[in-house]
Amino acid sequence: MGQNLIELAQKNSDKYIVGVDPFMNGIASVINTSVEKNIKNILLFPHPVQTFFEKFEKIIFEKVFMLFPDPWPKKKHHKRRLFRTEFVKTILKNI
Repeated sequence: MGQNLIELAQKNSDKYIVGVDPFMNGIASVINTSVEKNIKNILLFPHPVQTFFEKFEKIIFEKVFMLFPDPWPKKKHHKRRLFRTEFVKTILKNI
């Protein structure tokens, strides 16, 4: 998430860029870099992306980028996969 989010924020300083990552090391990295580079248009949500869309279902996004989702390759992990029909429908409601 880190470098992509930073670059996107720098290129789009007139827009808010939202980063969602359940892992604190990713969040901390973005915070450190955005402070160093004085980037003020990044909003971070340190929880799973499914939780984000549940809590902020009324927010409309211009674009949504999904970077490096966990593949969960085993059949028994189907419910953990991010790209399932239900989740894609949720995203489409917010675009």
